[in-house]
Amino acid sequence: MRLKAIKTLTRMNILYATSANNLNQYRKKQAKNPTKPINPAKKLIVTYLLVGILYLFIFGMQAAVFPLVKQEGLFTNLLGMFYLYVFSQGFLSFYNVFYESKDLQSYRPYAFSEAEIMAGKGVSVLLPCLIGIFPILAYVIGLQFQVGHPIWLACIIFLLTTILIFSNLTALLLVGVHFVTKTNVFRQHKQILSNLLITLASLIGFGAIIFVNSVGTKVSENGEIWDVSSYFPFMKPFHDFGVDPFAPKSLLGMGAWLAVTAFLGLVIYKKVLPEFYESALQTTTTVNKVKKSKALALNGIKDFPSFVWRYQLNLISDGSVFIQAVLMPSVTPYIFFLPALISGNVLHSQMFTSILSLRYGVTFILLAVFIASMNVGGVNLTAIGLSLERENYEYLKVLPFDMKRYIRLKFWYLTLLQSIIPLILLIVLGFVMRLPFSVLLLMLITWVVTSLGWGAWGYQHDKRHMVTNWSNITELSNRGNSTLKMILGMVGFMIYLVVTIFSAFILYQLPEYVGYVLTGLVFLLVAGLSIWAMCYYLKKLAELEE
Repeated sequence: MRLKAIKTLTRMNILYATSANNLNQYRKKQAKNPTKPINPAKKLIVTYLLVGILYLFIFGMQAAVFPLVKQEGLFTNLLGMFYLYVFSQGFLSFYNVFYESKDLQSYRPYAFSEAEIMAGKGVSVLLPCLIGIFPILAYVIGLQFQVGHPIWLACIIFLLTTILIFSNLTALLLVGVHFVTKTNVFRQHKQILSNLLITLASLIGFGAIIFVNSVGTKVSENGEIWDVSSYFPFMKPFHDFGVDPFAPKSLLGMGAWLAVTAFLGLVIYKKVLPEFYESALQTTTTVNKVKKSKALALNGIKDFPSFVWRYQLNLISDGSVFIQAVLMPSVTPYIFFLPALISGNVLHSQMFTSILSLRYGVTFILLAVFIASMNVGGVNLTAIGLSLERENYEYLKVLPFDMKRYIRLKFWYLTLLQSIIPLILLIVLGFVMRLPFSVLLLMLITWVVTSLGWGAWGYQHDKRHMVTNWSNITELSNRGNSTLKMILGMVGFMIYLVVTIFSAFILYQLPEYVGYVLTGLVFLLVAGLSIWAMCYYLKKLAELEE
């Protein structure tokens, strides 16, 4: 393989994965300073690395606190869940890059070998997995620090462990994706099964995050640390090898991992590589036999609301749109705090039950604002609704109806569609937390008004940064994002959660009637700001359409 060819292919695939909006921003910066060349591919790699390093720091701190040597079950659980997370994200990324990019045919006229194409595209697969890879590195390093091996032995154990884990992951991804996508069943029902793969990968990723947030140490009444049960016994050899690398059980376990990895490597060498390019090319050119869409068929102006409703349902019928713009934002906020509440028995503590009243309404208002911000403040239907139209947006302008009316109606329909699952989950949360009806009602109303403000902001933001030639939802979600914004956003949410928790302690110190008064004032403030934001941004949207 030629390194120069791999470098060229890597740069091309990273540019392909970069959103059109970000590329336009790079072009504007280049135009302002023509003498200083900008490398978008390098900037994107640096962004992923910085986020990965941030995760390395966060989970490195966790690894330093948890007693990983004594808690074999905890170590194997954390390692196992991030292994599954990397596998799920890698599977999804690998499938998108090799089987959905539809650019494999373009390489044929050029002198690129199949191995060079795979290596060049491999970087695009690796980058989204870094947020799962770095925590694995953190736990392995943390275990070695706690064991106290000599530095030379610790380095050898670290290298052997990580090389074996990631070699096994890579081989499993190659074999899994290849044999799944080459079947006749997959090619005959490509759209349905592709959406199913996306769903499974997303659910595994969610499950991994929830599990990591819920695991922890158990401490007895006398202060003795108990180990937690191991749900991933196949990860036990890495703990044994990290603690006592020369023990027979350590060598036997690592030998088993090595044998499985070698077998997968043999399958790749004998079966996958010789067939990979043609198989991937055949899969990308497979088109399902589907009926022509009648979404744009107008049945008269009297049925206009019905037409808009059916058309919006058609837009979100794609599995990737539903999962990334509806399902994922709906469950994201609960990943942050619900597992910790349940695992730490906070829901059953006397302190928690004592704040379940409107006296502490400020705390629950802040919690509802947090949930609504996570549900609607990022990627959701209203934030990508206009871009989902693609080229149909220009076509709709020439149809015999009021486009402004269509856009307003579309906003309310998308708001309704994206609110169903979050509201159901919020009600379930209320029952799990055993909230009084008055408190739950307060949270529901707060969620609704907050989501309207966020939804209107995202809707006009989508119009200002509209993209019609996008390739995937991730491209739409990354418009205008930067590493600094991501880090500041994460820090801001963490600070907000801390303020929410401490608000309960502050209210506890104040007279009861003050709590009720503050609840009313804070609710009016939140509702007023949200409704003002909704009216303001919808007005800005109307001005943009003129």
